Amino acid sequence: MARPTKLTRLQEAIGGGAQSLSEIRSIAKSVGFWQERFAARPAAELLIARGAPGGPAMQRTLQTMPITGRDRKADLLRAACRSALERDGIPADVERSARSFYER
Repeated sequence: MARPTKLTRLQEAIGGGAQSLSEIRSIAKSVGFWQERFAARPAAELLIARGAPGGPAMQRTLQTMPITGRDRKADLLRAACRSALERDGIPADVERSARSFYER
């Protein structure tokens, strides 16, 4: 019997989607998939939606970086991170990361 792929393990671990951002980060790191951008993009989108300072600059940058839907792990992680950020708020380190990636 074949071992589950990293993507399958990630999908199973994230499953229902009730994890905190730190739990998602830990799960993704355990299978070697974590990148700060997975939390930064949904954080930037939420900041823009809330009318935060720097929102227009982040919006312009995001428009140049479309999501293609070809990276299943990235899609899964962005969705899980967005859910956690909507539920628990945006931690300061994630906001800094979002601004670093998208505001400048």
